[in-house]
Amino acid sequence: MNYKGDARMKKRGSTICRDCGNEFRGQVGAYRCPSCKKKEMAYRAKRERMRQQLPFYLKTDS
Repeated sequence: MNYKGDARMKKRGSTICRDCGNEFRGQVGAYRCPSCKKKEMAYRAKRERMRQQLPFYLKTDS
């Protein structure tokens, strides 16, 4: 018997996104759908680009 993949198997099921309310199939315990995750990553990247353009005395470590 091959148990190699069994240890890394993750439960998959239908869940509801807590941000937009859409139902999506994904790992159990996930609370954001892939489109909401993508939107947040784009937002974070945009904020990082904007932060890099600021003078050093206005940058925060958050």
